[in-house]
Amino acid sequence: MRKGFSSYDSGLMFYSAFELLFQKYILSRAVGDCKGMLLVIPALVNGSFACELFLKALLAKPTRGHRLYSDLYCKLDSRTASEIEHKVIDHFKNEKNTIIDSGQFRLNFMAEEKDFEELRYFYEPGKPGEEKSYNVDFVTVLVVSLKEICEQRFGKSPLYS
Repeated sequence: MRKGFSSYDSGLMFYSAFELLFQKYILSRAVGDCKGMLLVIPALVNGSFACELFLKALLAKPTRGHRLYSDLYCKLDSRTASEIEHKVIDHFKNEKNTIIDSGQFRLNFMAEEKDFEELRYFYEPGKPGEEKSYNVDFVTVLVVSLKEICEQRFGKSPLYS
């Protein structure tokens, strides 16, 4: 039996936090609960970190970095990268009723690559005239897709069963 936690196990921990916070956020939006709507930022922080950990689990060798696209996704083997792209595109079609293509997938991924870093400090002022927005749908679809791929590769974790 292995000792310690893998990136996949750690990703599941942050995915669980994301899932709980995001569900509360969605319910709060439906009933106009402003306090609950504030959970979108902590949900996205946890979701983005879960994405980072799942991507690290899928890499052939340990890698440092927080940038989801350039530090992690671009270092995946082409088969895994293609699997992620197709799964995200399929989730958008089936779950969000939205069609995106490979180019849009890449543009969205690159735009969200620093979410874990930026969202933790969203209150800090950016550069003058700079406005940052976050694609909540892309992050939610990406984290679910990565979790599913990790489950297929590594099996369901007893931590998450």
